[in-house]
Amino acid sequence: MKRLFLLAIITIASCCVFTSCEKDEFGGASAKHNYTVTSYLGELGANSIELRFYEYNDKNEMINYNTWDNVQNGAKKSFAAHDLATKLVVYIKADTAYGEFNRYVAQIFYLTTKNTSIVLDGETLVSKYSPI
Repeated sequence: MKRLFLLAIITIASCCVFTSCEKDEFGGASAKHNYTVTSYLGELGANSIELRFYEYNDKNEMINYNTWDNVQNGAKKSFAAHDLATKLVVYIKADTAYGEFNRYVAQIFYLTTKNTSIVLDGETLVSKYSPI
C-alpha cells in the first residue's frame, strides 16, 4: 500500500512538472514593458507611413517585432513588448511624392521603465543603417 501511495505521489508530481505554465522562450510570453509611440510624421507630406518596431534582447538578438500600418499624423499607439525585450529599434517606411523613404531611427530605445514613450516627428534623426 505504501508503494502504491508513493508511486501515485511521484506520478502526480511528474505530471505537474511537465505540464506547468512555464513561459516558453519566444512565444506566449507576457509583457514586462510597454511602449507608446506618438507620430507626427504626417507633417512630412507622406502619402502613407508604416512603422516597424524591432525588439532585441540583451544579446542584441531580434526576438520580436510589431508593425503599425497607415499611421496618421498625431496618432498614438501602445504595444506590449516581448518579455525578454530590453531594447527597441524603429524603422520608418513612407511613400512620399518624391518616392519611397526607408530609414531607421538613429536611436536605440531602452525598455527600462514599465511604459516607454517615443515621439517621432520631423526632428527625429534617421539613418540608412540600424543603430544595433
